[in-house]
Amino acid sequence: MRALIGAFGTRGDVQPMVALGKGLVARGHQVTLVVPPESVPLVKAHGLEAHPAGLDYEAISKRVASGRLRDVFSVLPLLRGQPRAHLDAMEPLAQKADLLIGSSVFLMGPTLAERFDIPYAYFALVPLMLDSDENPGPIVPLYGLPRWANRLLWGVTRTVWNVAIRRVMNGVRRSLGLGPRPDVWSEVLGSRPHLAVDAALAKGPSRHRNPVVQTGSLVLDDGASLSADTEAFLSAGEPPVYLGFGSMSDPDPRGTTARLVEAARLAGARAIISRGWAGLGLDPAPPHVHFAGAEPHGALFPRCAGVVHHGGAGTTHAAARAAVPQLVLPQILDQFFWRRCTAAAGVSPPSVDRYGKDPRPLASALRAMRDDAALRERAKALAARMSTDGVTRAVDSLLSRR
Repeated sequence: MRALIGAFGTRGDVQPMVALGKGLVARGHQVTLVVPPESVPLVKAHGLEAHPAGLDYEAISKRVASGRLRDVFSVLPLLRGQPRAHLDAMEPLAQKADLLIGSSVFLMGPTLAERFDIPYAYFALVPLMLDSDENPGPIVPLYGLPRWANRLLWGVTRTVWNVAIRRVMNGVRRSLGLGPRPDVWSEVLGSRPHLAVDAALAKGPSRHRNPVVQTGSLVLDDGASLSADTEAFLSAGEPPVYLGFGSMSDPDPRGTTARLVEAARLAGARAIISRGWAGLGLDPAPPHVHFAGAEPHGALFPRCAGVVHHGGAGTTHAAARAAVPQLVLPQILDQFFWRRCTAAAGVSPPSVDRYGKDPRPLASALRAMRDDAALRERAKALAARMSTDGVTRAVDSLLSRR
């Protein structure tokens, strides 16, 4: 079987699809991925064929750095060019494919599947992507609302996407001799949605218009080792706290860095601070702090006292598997959902303001992650409930439904 995967988003969106691709290859199948240009090296490093297409998501991250809804919505016009960009990159590849797989904002999956009469399966990385009256959708971070309110918010979400994308999407379909689609969101999800989320953290909706297969998270276990300087810092003292915000930009990276450094000092903690897309860092680094580049979370997090992060789905799952407390400081979209999930699991200290100027609340949270025995025991209990066979389940599901 020849599988074609379209994965568009940040590293956290692409990496699970790399894990899925490797799982398919291990079962004797051929896999090609089409990803944003900056993710091509990641895919090729794992021995998979990769082709670039679409937006530069680092640039988008900088555009929505404030977290304000108006800035998030300002990105939607950029998405108008994506249906054609995805189609142009993937149409020649889809002609040779036996299965088409999509995730994140892959907009043309069902269209290509219809064009070439091949099966299509979508993988959601957060339950909020699956429209239901049990959640408000991925755009508005309001939770615990009555079902009627969630239905209303989903109506707003659909309207925004349809206004921004539907005309372009249907124009592409017409160029292929296909009829129009009334709803962008339904087109993205298709009729075979999968939920790549560990049930120990969050469950999918109990009611959805199509059956949903919850596979568990898709973990890319590549055996990567830590960089020499990070390894040296870890070996030089007690386990540090990790603070990193991945693909999130920051309106004041120097001020944020200073706050994180001071919070660690007040907590009496050593700290590894990830530079990330925001470019956090000071030169020279204080003795209790190490500024790191991209490090494999699976190797790093179990050696930390706790993890402070932005709330990406992949980082949340990695910290949970590492059996350490975690504190989510969300900025946009589903990151608020993961803060809610980690709080419900009892593995987080009280949250703090993502952009607060006072370092003392964060210092208090760092001390709790290091010293609160009950908090640490709950983190170990959560890790014990995490599944390890998400990729196997996903591949089994794909092969059984072809």
